[in-house]
Amino acid sequence: MPRAALMLAALTAGCSSAPGDRPKTVPVRGLVTYKGEPLAGARVNFFNPAANRSAIGETGPDGRFTLTTFEKGDGAVPGPQQVTVRKIEVIDRSKPGYDYVEKGETAPPPEEKWHTPKRYGSAAESGLSAVVTEAGPNDFTFDLKE
Repeated sequence: MPRAALMLAALTAGCSSAPGDRPKTVPVRGLVTYKGEPLAGARVNFFNPAANRSAIGETGPDGRFTLTTFEKGDGAVPGPQQVTVRKIEVIDRSKPGYDYVEKGETAPPPEEKWHTPKRYGSAAESGLSAVVTEAGPNDFTFDLKE
């Protein structure tokens, strides 16, 4: 085996995501409301700083979510979590059918339309947190305000 391949194998050996190498996760679910109504289509992120792991989920029509870290619905790594919630619509501002490359131009950047206050999309500003425990039940409710 060439020397470079051996070095690459050695460096990536600790990066395995095989189930036996993963930190333990526990089921986590919850509800997000905004202005007192269930918030559908929002992305929920729990970040455990001690484990340096995130778990994500998306709210359904009823505002409920289930978190995933490694496999669908496996939950989050137990411990204190920084929580963010965001619902963003990305709007393509380029002209349909216009070939920007052929014209030597750059397409305009997409526009982000926030359907929740931006502060909830930042762990430093959201004010949202949770403590996920091995014993559970780990069912959290977040009521976003204006």
